[in-house]
Amino acid sequence: MSSQKIFLFRHGENIEAYRGKYVGHLDIPLSEKGRKQAQKINEFISKLKDPIIITSDLQRTFSGLNYFIMKKEELREINFGKWEGLSWSEIEESFTEEASLFLKDIAIFNFPSGESYTNFSKRVIPEFDRVLDKPNENIVFVVHAGVIRAIISEKFNIPLRKIFNFKVDYGKCTVLERVNGYFNLLSLNEDICS
Repeated sequence: MSSQKIFLFRHGENIEAYRGKYVGHLDIPLSEKGRKQAQKINEFISKLKDPIIITSDLQRTFSGLNYFIMKKEELREINFGKWEGLSWSEIEESFTEEASLFLKDIAIFNFPSGESYTNFSKRVIPEFDRVLDKPNENIVFVVHAGVIRAIISEKFNIPLRKIFNFKVDYGKCTVLERVNGYFNLLSLNEDICS
């Protein structure tokens, strides 16, 4: 029986200027608290046997990690296009019609000059699956909230329109177990590093 533990960490907290904003592909640094969260992730990784560590290619996912990591562009956050760097109130003011369409069906909505959650998921899931083809028992992803939501949506047949029904906080971990190709959700949005 083959078994893997998959640790899906959301990166540490962003700098204050971008909190509460649609960040997506913007390559922004971690806050002081975010750097401390990255250090706790490091300490957690040090206790695992021969882990593979995968991040996106944006610095907020790999900043502060002291291990050999594989950076994957396919695991970037969704591209929010013209909404990048804006708060929801700024979006509602500047993109009133688009904001209304987004709320009607987030799965198919295409962010202006960005991508839809459906296309985003089609980018993320094949890369996630490729990583799982490796024989390692412990696989650590330090990625973005959207990436974690897309993985959970796909592996547990949750419609994309419902991906905001669960929290994915900075520095927290969702743990999956894969046994003979089947997934079990062991924990969601847990602080397993403390």
